[in-house]
Amino acid sequence: MIHFGPSDYEDFTGALTKLHQTTIVKEYQNQFEKLANHTEGLDNVFFTSFFINGLKEEIIPKVKMFNPKTMMDAIALAKLAKDKASAHR
Repeated sequence: MIHFGPSDYEDFTGALTKLHQTTIVKEYQNQFEKLANHTEGLDNVFFTSFFINGLKEEIIPKVKMFNPKTMMDAIALAKLAKDKASAHR
């Protein structure tokens, strides 16, 4: 763990706030959750807000209009929004 684990100098919260979706929602979710699991002292409101704001621009308003209160809701809405966008192409 000492050799391969995260160091005390890594800023997981900072990395989490800068993370943006570049591929599919599921991949973004995986990256987000990996970083979130290394943070401490942050509540669900923080995680939900930063997850939504890191989504692709065309998905953000579609998720925000439902005002999700949990990460699970935000993830489900993001996947649904992306599925609907893909169906219209």
